Formats: sequence, structure tokens, C-alpha cells
Amino acid sequence: MFEAFKRFWNKVNPFDVNNIVQNIINESESIQNKIKLMVHEIGEIRTLINYYSTMLEQTELEARRSHEILDAISTCSPDMFWAKNIKGEYLYANRKIISSLLYSGSLKNTLGRTDRDIFAIRKSIVGEENHTFGDLFANSDEITIQAGVPMRFLESGTVGGELLIMQTYKNVIRNDQNEIIGTVGIGRNVTEDFVEIQRIHDLCTDENAKLQLRQFIDKNKFLVGGAYGGS
Repeated sequence: MFEAFKRFWNKVNPFDVNNIVQNIINESESIQNKIKLMVHEIGEIRTLINYYSTMLEQTELEARRSHEILDAISTCSPDMFWAKNIKGEYLYANRKIISSLLYSGSLKNTLGRTDRDIFAIRKSIVGEENHTFGDLFANSDEITIQAGVPMRFLESGTVGGELLIMQTYKNVIRNDQNEIIGTVGIGRNVTEDFVEIQRIHDLCTDENAKLQLRQFIDKNKFLVGGAYGGS
């Protein structure tokens, strides 16, 4: 009797019930498989995110340690250390240059600013005539960038009303494409050395000795009053 009913149902119903059920089952299995695949892919994405997050944390930690090492080295040095981007904005400055030349107070107050920005504030405090360092001569950063090689300069001017003669060594910073993206520099205050050598020169009465001393001064680029570039 059931078979007779089934034949009757199939005649009166345009749909094949068995196929509909089977299609539903197949679609359900397909959806489940897709969900499983999505869950698997999400798991892989999470793994990648965790991996790159760990790598980023390690990179940040290494960068922080490198900065701490650089800061420790430059802090114990009597010389001035700095780095600038291609616009001349400070990327780094050690305590010596902050306290002896820039008078910007802190690294935080120095980063992202140029010498022109910082010196303008200094001039407003001490007077323009009392701060002429960096005003009178060629921009040694630009000379270094144009040369693209390590350079040595002697730069002078007044800072806080007193003469400062600074011997600087500068080089360019390059990216992976070998493009120049900034400069680094080391500066040493040689004012006392120059003044003493000049004093000895002025006291010297022997013309031959005076000539030899002048040659020594020129060789070591003790040239007061200007920026002198050389390798």
C-alpha cells in the first residue's frame, strides 16, 4: 500500500522528494566543508598575524636596544653626535650637542626640528649677535649630500656670546636603493686647541718655525672663521 501511495504522490507532486532531500544533504555537507576550510584559513591567518606581531616586537626591541647602546656610547663621549633626515630635521642628538650647541633642553625638544628652527629660538633669547654659529658660511650638510662621501669641516661662530670652533666629520645616510636620505655627524670643540696654537704662532719670532707652524695649522684645517670641507 505504501508503494502505491508513493507512486500516487510522485504523479501528483511535480517535485522529486528524494532528490530534494538529497540535494539539501549535499548542500549542507558542502557548506560544512566550506566552513571547515574557512576556519582552517582563519587559523592560518591568525598564525601569520601572531608570527608577524612577534617579529615586529622583536624588531622594536632590537631597535630600542640599538638606540640605548648608541645613546650610552654617545653620552660618555666628549664629542657631539647627531643624525638628520634629508630636510635637515634631527633624527638623533646626544646630550653633548644639546647642551653645548643647540640648547634645546632635551632630545624630545630636538627631534623633527632643524638647526634654523632651534637657533632662531636661541637668538631670541641671547640676541642675534651672540649666536652666529651656522650663519656665516656654507651649509656643510648640503656640501656632504652633494659630495655623497665622508667629509671633514671646521666650522666657527659665536654661541652664547663666546667663540666656538668645531671640527666636524659628516657622512650621508643611504636607503636600500642607495638613495641619500640624510646625514650623520660627529663634532668636537677645538676652540681651546686653536686659541693655544694661534697664541704660540703669534709669539713665535723665528720665521721658519712660524712657517712650519702655519703649515701644521693648515694641514689640520685649523681655519678660524669658516667652514672648510675635505676628506
